[in-house]
Amino acid sequence: MISRAAASLASVSLLVFVVLAWVPEVVAEEGRWVSLANDPDCQVWNPMPNSNMKTFVFWDGGCSDGKADGKGTLQWSSHVSGLELLDRYDGGIRRGKIHGEGTITTNSGWVTSGYFIDGLLHGHGVSSFPKGVRFEGNYQSNRRHGLGKLTLPNGDTCEAEFSNGSQVGIGRGVQNGVETVCQINALNAVFSH
Repeated sequence: MISRAAASLASVSLLVFVVLAWVPEVVAEEGRWVSLANDPDCQVWNPMPNSNMKTFVFWDGGCSDGKADGKGTLQWSSHVSGLELLDRYDGGIRRGKIHGEGTITTNSGWVTSGYFIDGLLHGHGVSSFPKGVRFEGNYQSNRRHGLGKLTLPNGDTCEAEFSNGSQVGIGRGVQNGVETVCQINALNAVFSH
């Protein structure tokens, strides 16, 4: 039986480009074009294919010059160890790549909304993660860039400036109702009084 952690890891096939902003040490296979299961003559870009999973991609929007195009819903159905994992994107696609306003929802409960350019989060974005963690801030080519705020399930917050995915300087936060300095690490924050 597949572990819950393995199922969560496998379900991020669609959200992988966003996850890389938090886990820079992840090494990915090179991206490739994938034919749609419901229209084999139409393709979408998969930024991080996983050769260990059988994946089917469905798109209910338009297709132009052999690439998904327009607004619609993109669904990735991945099968690993007998489990079906379903990830979804609602929004715009241009020339086969996620582009424009959209929302990604993964099987593991991650939800990211924002503006995408050629598959990369760019501008203001909001990500909500399982167990109540939320990050809201600015992105440039999938990396945190500019002001960002992490809110933890207990209400503690840390707000910091980012450049090219890394926090710049000391953040300002609130822990247990007390103002403090903080550092954002992946999906958590370290506070100092």
